[in-house]
This record gives sequence, C-alpha cells and structure tokens, in this order.
Amino acid sequence: MYISIVFLPFLAAMLSGFFGRALGVKGVHIVNITCLFITTLLSFIAFYEVILCNSPVSVELFSWINLEHLKISWSFYFDELTVSMLIPVLIVSLLVHFYSVGYMGEDPHQQRFFSYISLFTGLMLVLVTGNNFLVMFLGWEGIVKCLKLYNNFIFYLIIFLFPYKYKKLLIFLLKVIIHMEIRKKGIYERISLHNIDAISIIVGSTLENL
Repeated sequence: MYISIVFLPFLAAMLSGFFGRALGVKGVHIVNITCLFITTLLSFIAFYEVILCNSPVSVELFSWINLEHLKISWSFYFDELTVSMLIPVLIVSLLVHFYSVGYMGEDPHQQRFFSYISLFTGLMLVLVTGNNFLVMFLGWEGIVKCLKLYNNFIFYLIIFLFPYKYKKLLIFLLKVIIHMEIRKKGIYERISLHNIDAISIIVGSTLENL
C-alpha cells in the first residue's frame, strides 16, 4: 500500500505521456484523477495506521550505493510528520487536477499537461517520503526539472502559434516572467552551485573523514 502512494502518480504520468493519444482526453482525465484519488485515500489509511495506531513504516526497495562505509538505499519512511504532510499535498494536487479539467478544456495538448502535473505530484511525494537525503534531493531536483520541461513545452507551443517576427520577443518576455515567478516562489532556493561542496561534506562525514 505504501509503495502505491508514491508510485501511482508516476503510473498516471507514464500512461498519459506514452499512451495519451490512445486514451484520448477523457481517458487521460479519468486515469489521472483516479490514480490521485486512490493515492489520497491510501494516504488517509496511512495516517490512521501511523498516527492513530502508532506504527511507522519503512519501505526499502533496493540497495542503491553499497560501499564499505557508505550504504544508501532507495527507501521511503512513513512517520507522523510524513503522513501529516501527505494529506494536504495530495488533497491540493487532487483539487488542482479537478480544476485543470475545466481550465485546460480548450487546450489541444491536455495529455502532455496532465502527464507533467502527475509527474510533479509524484516527485513531491518522493521529496516528502524519502528516507535519506539523497532520495529527498532527487525528488526536489526532479520537481525543478519537471517545471523546466513544462516551460519548454510552452515555448515550443508559442513557436507554432505565433508569427515568426514576434517569436523571439514573446519567448524572451515569457522567460523573464517565468524566471521572476520561480525566483519569487523560491524554487531555486536549494544547494544550487555548491552541490560538490555539500556532497563532499556528507560523504566525508559518513566516512568519518570530514
């Protein structure tokens, strides 16, 4: 059950991205909303088991890095804080999916949009449930990459919709606006350019040789 909470949004994203044309617009809506709805219900069950029954759960899928003094696994941990964060994240994401059905009703590329938004939700769950800093870091970086993918999709759409003489100006203005919005929302407030320094400190402290 706990693995399903994390991977159902990824399943919806894959089905929408790879089989969007076969499913159709309504099929993509049904797949994404159903997966998110089931994930939300499972998060309430997890809330009951972890908090009310006082039974935190740790799920280890496989060993990722296995050295002599450094062992990192692809694992997830569901404690009181995690399940408390899962419920608002999934409820808001489910409401966004419902709202997007009407808001994106006239968009010709709804399959791709719902694939990106489900991928974004799945990466949020990886960030929330990751059992070590490396899994959490990948979830956070994946969120940023997902936003960049969607922004690039918007740029390509503009290229085909607008006359050639206005393309460069429109793309430049959109890049400025999106960059300002991302900066305002704090998306880039992460390790950024100091990745190698932070990783050196983490690995060095793990090896007891800071």
